[in-house]
Amino acid sequence: MATTALAVYHPAEADPMALELRKQGLTDMLEGKLEQGYGIEDRTDTEATLVTRGRRRRHWFGLSRRGDTFKHRITIDERGDRTSRKI
Repeated sequence: MATTALAVYHPAEADPMALELRKQGLTDMLEGKLEQGYGIEDRTDTEATLVTRGRRRRHWFGLSRRGDTFKHRITIDERGDRTSRKI
């Protein structure tokens, strides 16, 4: 019996320019987020994890505590669509 191998099509590999455009789109988006006060925790070519801290909160006797850390994952898919979700 003959075996056949299935070729896996990956759009980013078929068009290397598409990957470069995705990288540039992510870079542009991250520059705007950095200006808004976000920090970059992790980054790949097509996705990044952003962190931000909540407001400072006043507690007993004037002591303050930093707010919780919030994380968001931003992804740019092969069509160029941007998605952001909390993690």
